[in-house]
Amino acid sequence: MNTPANNSSSLSGSQPSSKTSGKEPDGFQTHQDRSMGLMWFGIIALIIGSFSGCFSIITTVGALNTPAGETGDSGAFMAFAIYGGFAAFMIASGLASMRRRRWMRPLMIIASWVGLSAGVLGIAMIIAMRNELGALIKASMPAEQPIPPGMLTLVFIVGLSIVLFIAVIIPIAFIVFYSSRNVIATLNTVDPKPSWPERVPLSVLGLSISLGLAAYLILIAMSYGSISLFGSIIKGPVAVLILFAIAMVLGALAFTTYQLRPIGFWGTVVGSLLALTHGIFNYWSPNDLLTLSNNNISATQMQAMQQFTSDTRLPMLIMLIVFSAIWFVYLAFLKKYFKPQSPSPNSSNT
Repeated sequence: MNTPANNSSSLSGSQPSSKTSGKEPDGFQTHQDRSMGLMWFGIIALIIGSFSGCFSIITTVGALNTPAGETGDSGAFMAFAIYGGFAAFMIASGLASMRRRRWMRPLMIIASWVGLSAGVLGIAMIIAMRNELGALIKASMPAEQPIPPGMLTLVFIVGLSIVLFIAVIIPIAFIVFYSSRNVIATLNTVDPKPSWPERVPLSVLGLSISLGLAAYLILIAMSYGSISLFGSIIKGPVAVLILFAIAMVLGALAFTTYQLRPIGFWGTVVGSLLALTHGIFNYWSPNDLLTLSNNNISATQMQAMQQFTSDTRLPMLIMLIVFSAIWFVYLAFLKKYFKPQSPSPNSSNT
């Protein structure tokens, strides 16, 4: 595998020097021990994982009790797979942090970056579409139960505060702590054997895991049996096959980017361009996407949803372009790691 040995040294996911990679002599300690911090952050991860597991059960049961049986089953499976999977990861990583296992540190940093990105996107959407969300909530309420004045503002402030704390402040705290030199040295002293997440630069590992996570989500989406493709709705076995093929491609890209193979990088660039084009088509024909839902909703609610998608078309499109630009800048930064493999010395012509 084409793994540059020195590339990781400049990243927060890099391995420290040999001075802290093993047991240090008594009376000579080059770093501050962060075992207690690893214990407390591990406990926090366990609490987050436990809440996610409980939420998985609640949402799964709620989805199973929806009037539309097929959509309810699909929603239950998606809720269980997403929240249950996140709970399993946080619990496993929390226990590994408490046991000072170095493999969890890069994964915890990447998960925190993913959560932070989602949090920033969520806050941007809430702020940009505050009026449209308020109108949608009002239209969804029964006429005999009007929303009291000021209630929407209160809901907006409380919701924004919750997202800010859960999806911004906590991920930042995890990123800062697990990126600390002292944490790296503490883990490498207790667990000197390098782990598989440390075989590539942390930024490349983040790309690989992001692609793998996308493949996982696409596989979950197969349960709905429908897909929006460049503004058109496809349903049935054809949709399932398309989703499966997309998931397999994403999985292959995740594997090849982890191997630092150029084909994985350029495949990701092409796939990202296709995804951007797909998103633009969808935002230009948003009302058709409502047919993806099989929930029993009233004509008034359907009209409100159509009005909401129409009013938020431009803000959503702007955010799509902005975050896509950030993504492509990220890919441009990673390009230096994906170099063609040099020929083996034993492969010279005779």
